[in-house]
Amino acid sequence: MRSKEFYDHRQAHNYLANCIVMYDGKPVYVNEVYPYDNENKFLATFYYVGNAASGNRCEAKLEDKRWDLNPVSLGFVSTLDGPYIQCPYASRIPQRAWKIGLTHDNLNLTPLKPTLRVNKQDMFLSNNMKNTILGNYMSYKDSIKKQKQTPIPFSRRFAVFKDNLYYKTINTPVGNVGDREPELSEKFVFLKEVLKEDLK
Repeated sequence: MRSKEFYDHRQAHNYLANCIVMYDGKPVYVNEVYPYDNENKFLATFYYVGNAASGNRCEAKLEDKRWDLNPVSLGFVSTLDGPYIQCPYASRIPQRAWKIGLTHDNLNLTPLKPTLRVNKQDMFLSNNMKNTILGNYMSYKDSIKKQKQTPIPFSRRFAVFKDNLYYKTINTPVGNVGDREPELSEKFVFLKEVLKEDLK
């Protein structure tokens, strides 16, 4: 759990506005930060990621211990809420901006195949992004049933597509789909322990 003491309203707003952070164990998009109590304390308004389009705005004081300002977890964008043909790998890139959370500008989406294009705007506040941050993925067993038509990730680090196994941003297959578990090619056997962890 990481907390942040802010010097003033301007700093709080600059660090948090238009960012995705965690609140009460869920990813939220901070819209604005306002001062209160003679401008000594701050109140944030936010939307839950995956539900921003509903217009249901929430608010919480920044001293609330349910805020978690650690970087959100990323990886292959989850397809638990529906297929996403590009199957991009989400990561955070350095930006010259004082931001604590994930923003549209520091989010990088690398498609599984270089020929595919990703619409970052549609992805940023989607249910797929929410499930990615929370680590909600289809099981390996279920993913291999659907990977013939579209890439399907079964963890943050691995995805399957057309009987091939993919790892992070390596565009070349690192192995093949097996009935019970994937099989790594000889060149990528060093991923054995990582794969074992993600199949648990």
